[in-house]
Amino acid sequence: MKRYWLSFKILLFISCFGTSVQGETDSLQISDLLLQVGRYCTIQPDSALWLADSCLNLSLAVDTPVLVSRTHYYQGVAHKNKSEFAESEAAYDLATKVALAIPDSLLAAEAWYGMGILRRHQGEYANSLELLNRALLIRKRLDAEPTTLARTYHSIGNVLYAIGDIAGAIERYLQALAIHRTIPANAAFVASS
Repeated sequence: MKRYWLSFKILLFISCFGTSVQGETDSLQISDLLLQVGRYCTIQPDSALWLADSCLNLSLAVDTPVLVSRTHYYQGVAHKNKSEFAESEAAYDLATKVALAIPDSLLAAEAWYGMGILRRHQGEYANSLELLNRALLIRKRLDAEPTTLARTYHSIGNVLYAIGDIAGAIERYLQALAIHRTIPANAAFVASS
């Protein structure tokens, strides 16, 4: 029942307000609903994938690249959580291609971050580090939210730890912690990596 109620809320909102989207700011407000899909990905990846597919159809109809990129990103997350790595990679690739066409957008960093996490799960640590560092550079250049920066440093630390670079991992963990300490107490810090 919860799946259908969440689906209904997302689809109703996007279908009612999606056609009046004006630029990236409005698009991000709507695509924030997709965060619910992202949260749902870890507990119910099949349901999250169904929701993301439904949102993609609406996103394409609205023809808003931000929504399309974010939707592909969440498809990638859902496929990764189902251990469907080829499908996850394809979704992240689509998210990246769409995001790169948007000037000064953090969405490419989001897609590269997702692909970096996927590569870590696959044991492809060198490629994971490359993608996560690429995401970090964009996030730093575009002044991403502190929680996002901290999560990226933390994820890089996880990869360094996995390859046995303990000193490098500790350095990244300390960078994540230093950023985390600047965040107000009511802000959530979840290292979802």
